[in-house]
Amino acid sequence: LAALDELPRHRVDRDELTAEFGGRSFELARTSVREVRDALAAAGRDLDDVGEGAVEVLVFIFIFKLDVFVAQAMTTPFLLGIGFSRTDIGTVTQGFGLISTIVGSLVGGALMVRLGMYRSLWTFGLLQGLSGLSFTVLALLGKNYPMMITANIVENFCAGLGTVAYTAFIMSICDKRFTATQYALLTSLMAAARNLVSAPTGWFAGIVGWPSYFVVATLIAIPGLLLLFRFKTWTRPVAGQDTI
Repeated sequence: LAALDELPRHRVDRDELTAEFGGRSFELARTSVREVRDALAAAGRDLDDVGEGAVEVLVFIFIFKLDVFVAQAMTTPFLLGIGFSRTDIGTVTQGFGLISTIVGSLVGGALMVRLGMYRSLWTFGLLQGLSGLSFTVLALLGKNYPMMITANIVENFCAGLGTVAYTAFIMSICDKRFTATQYALLTSLMAAARNLVSAPTGWFAGIVGWPSYFVVATLIAIPGLLLLFRFKTWTRPVAGQDTI
């Protein structure tokens, strides 16, 4: 014990320790922010390589699935409103709906190999838009179980087709150097579109009624399809896949 008492005592200054590690943490955080900022800036500048239609590409990504977002935003309130129970809705959407989405994605992936990017966007975009009319038929019929199941199968199957082409298109315009960053930015644009258009859907459905609501949801697909006439100016995504 006496020998231990003779050992040199090292007193840790808490303020110095806090200053040292706090400074390192701040520097690390500042470096991380700078790296993220530089990565985002580089990824954003690289999107200019898409060609003269760079802005059009961003608009296309924003609006291509608006029809699906509008239709899906009010599907549950609609089904409840015409008399179906939550058990009915959950069984159909989580059963038939989920399976239909998976099958649609698989079929869409297989067809894209034959059709190519351009034809797939046209075909699947048209089908996903028209699928909303199945809910218009259900709205006119009222509470009808066979039609409810059919509408969910059609809508989810066609949405799966459209999602495959849409995702493949987004991936095709991402540069390999910035794939993760650009994909995150572009899909966040899609998420922003979904949140934006979903907000007023309840108010709009209350004004026009259910049949007209789903007709309007279908018509919303038209601007995105019309933009496909400009597909040839989007140079990077059509590399090797733009055969009409």
